[in-house]
Amino acid sequence: MNDRGTETIFGVNTVIQSIFNLLTPPAAGALISWFLCSRFSVGSWIYAVLIPAGVVVGLISAISYILKAAETQKAVAEARKKDREDTAGPDRADSPAKDRDRQDKSNG
Repeated sequence: MNDRGTETIFGVNTVIQSIFNLLTPPAAGALISWFLCSRFSVGSWIYAVLIPAGVVVGLISAISYILKAAETQKAVAEARKKDREDTAGPDRADSPAKDRDRQDKSNG
């Protein structure tokens, strides 16, 4: 797969995973609140505590994931750039430096 396709898939994955990280904790807070209210007759104030706590945790999780994904993407881009430079560097058979080395060895 080419670099553009890989970057597109990586971007889509980052967006989907960030949304998942953002929405899961508040949903878990709502589910836990419902369970506590229905099973243990805890007051409905528990919703006001757990859902905002889930939003905060979700924001922290999503931001952390986005920063880590950006760091990973930067490392991948640098590795690809280095790989391209290594492949197209002075080691190539048709480079002038390689030709000079061959001439020196044959004359020497």
